[in-house]
Amino acid sequence: MTQRRTASGRRPILVWLAIVLVLVLAIALAAVVFIIGPQQQLRQQAQATVEARQAEVERLYATGVAFQNAGDCDKAAESLTQVISKEPRYKDAQTRLAEARACKQAAEATATAQAIAMAQATVEAQTTATADARALAQAGAATATAVAEASAARVTAEAATAIEAAYQRGLGYYNLERWTEAEAAFEEVFDADPTYKDVQTRLAEVETRMEEIKLLTPTPGAELMTVTPYPTYTPYPTYTPLASVGTGTQIALEWLGVKDDQVGPSNTAVDPDGKPDGVYRLTVGQPGTITAITLRRTDVYGNQGGSWWDTVPETVAWIIGVIDVKSGSKLNRRDGSIYIPVQAPLQLDLYVSEDPPTGFRYGDHYIVIVMYADGSGLGAVTSIK
Repeated sequence: MTQRRTASGRRPILVWLAIVLVLVLAIALAAVVFIIGPQQQLRQQAQATVEARQAEVERLYATGVAFQNAGDCDKAAESLTQVISKEPRYKDAQTRLAEARACKQAAEATATAQAIAMAQATVEAQTTATADARALAQAGAATATAVAEASAARVTAEAATAIEAAYQRGLGYYNLERWTEAEAAFEEVFDADPTYKDVQTRLAEVETRMEEIKLLTPTPGAELMTVTPYPTYTPYPTYTPLASVGTGTQIALEWLGVKDDQVGPSNTAVDPDGKPDGVYRLTVGQPGTITAITLRRTDVYGNQGGSWWDTVPETVAWIIGVIDVKSGSKLNRRDGSIYIPVQAPLQLDLYVSEDPPTGFRYGDHYIVIVMYADGSGLGAVTSIK
């Protein structure tokens, strides 16, 4: 009798212990679901936001530097101001902004000084013209010839200054790839002096670039591209038609995926940055010396847009790391440029940093342009599948 009472007295204690254990487990599960999980998600979202903000700051900084190098102080100051508003201590943005503002003030002061000088020059010219007229009347034909030569010399000096200014303006727009403005500036130089420096070469290059863009613009009713490489793309007048490497083909491009790390996200970052790169395999068969490679994101028609990379350190495009597949050697110089002799079909792996926020997406199309030292070029496209 006593034993049964003891057993029945223990059962309520066990039941209460079981209930307490269930409640503890339920509270722990609720903490994981409603507290720890959302906090982890918020941390991931915050990290993504920071990375996107950093990429935007880098883009604005690169744009500001490009405008500053081109002498466009207003736009340089605008871009650098946006950089500082997002990240006040980013690189040397504060110093560059101060330089851009100083450049702007100097330009305004120069413009004012030029206006004053022009007015003074006008008065002096009128005075000189009056004096020249009097001298011409007094000294006769010989004096008239001397006066005319002096006037011509003044005009020539002013014209030379104007030509150089237009040439420098054209170079600035050329480096920014603003082809229409560059063409207008170089044509101004050409009209004044067709033999001035390398203006004919520069003008031909600008016209070639503009023709390239025109060729890539689809015509109404054009069908979507369904083959790779893009068979009708002709980026340069000396463009070699595409065929198959080893059997007459001159170029091919293949997407290999995101892997390894060879370059960083800038126009001269030829060293790894700790993040995996997008990799394309380029096969070329045309003999000669490759001096530049450009890779651009396109739509299905081949229209260029969005991200682009190249091996030209003078542009703002991010660098392409060029690796010889056979030897594994990196072929870029320290400034990112290349000079690659080709005697037989050659395979190169192209490494490019991922461009946030879009990255490398399924279905994206990319076009590669390979330029040779003789001015000829090859082009091909591929897509991420």
